[in-house]
Amino acid sequence: MNASALALPVAVLAAVLPVAFDGGLGPEPEPGYRILVSNDDGIDSPALAALVAALSEQAEVVVCAPDGNRSGSSQSVAAMGAPMRVREAEVEGAVRAVAVGGTPADAVCFGLLELGRGKPFDLVVSGINQGANVGDLAHYSGTVGAAMEAAFRGVPAVAVSQGGRDRDWSFAASFTARFVAELRRHEPRPGTVYNLNVPSARAGEEPKPAVRAAGGSFLQTTGWEVVESGDGGREARARIAFRRQAPPGTDTEAFLAGRVTIAPLRFDWTDREALADLAGWDLGRAPGR
Repeated sequence: MNASALALPVAVLAAVLPVAFDGGLGPEPEPGYRILVSNDDGIDSPALAALVAALSEQAEVVVCAPDGNRSGSSQSVAAMGAPMRVREAEVEGAVRAVAVGGTPADAVCFGLLELGRGKPFDLVVSGINQGANVGDLAHYSGTVGAAMEAAFRGVPAVAVSQGGRDRDWSFAASFTARFVAELRRHEPRPGTVYNLNVPSARAGEEPKPAVRAAGGSFLQTTGWEVVESGDGGREARARIAFRRQAPPGTDTEAFLAGRVTIAPLRFDWTDREALADLAGWDLGRAPGR
C-alpha cells in the first residue's frame, strides 16, 4: 500500500488516540507565521534552545518535543499503542512549549494536529541535533524522522544537525534561521524535508553551503562483540568504523570537506523503475509452470 493510501487512516488514528495530560494546555496564541520546533535530543537540549532563540526573531515559535533523549528512533511512533504523557514546559523565545512522552514523530504529530488545531503551522523545524545526519545515516535519525512526520502530513520541514564535538550552537542556529527566511521567500515544497548538516567551525569561520544529493555513510557498523554481562547473561556491543571517503557529489562528501550541506528529501520511497518492471511480471502464473 502506498503512502497516500495510508495517510487518511493514520491521521484519523493519531487524532483520536488517548493522551494523558499533566494540567491544561491553555489557550492558543494569536495567529501569524508559525513554526513548530521539535528534536530527538529532548526538550531540555541547549541546541534546541539556541534554535528557538534564532527562529523567534522572524516567526511565532511553538515547541513540541520529547521529554527525554530519543536519538536513533527514526520515524517510529509509540503513541499508537499506549497513552502519551503531555506536560507544559518553558523554552525561552517560544510562545508555547510542550513536552511529550513519545518519539520525535509523536511530538510532531501531536504538535501539528493538537497544538496546530485551528491555527496550522507553516513550517516544522527539527533540531539542532547533536551529531551529523548526512547521507544514509538520515534513515536512522529521530531528527530527520520528526521532519519526515511533517512531510507525511503535507507540511514542509527542515531538519538540522551539527557534527563534531563543538557545542557552540550559534552558527548552526543562525544559518538555519537564514535558510528558513530564504525558504519562506521561495515558498517551500510541502512534503519535502530540507536536511541541513553543519560541521564544527573555528571561531570566526563560516563554512560555505553546498546543495547535494544525500548519499554515503561516514559511520558504519562492521560487526559485534558479544561479551558476558554482570547478571550472568550476554550483551552485544557494536563495532563502529569511521570512514573519511564518500561517493562523489554526495552530502556526506561535502560535509567531510567542511561544508554546510543541504539535501532535499522526500517521504515517498517508491522505486519507480522497479515499479514499472514489476508491472510486467506474470504474477498470476502458478509456481513451476
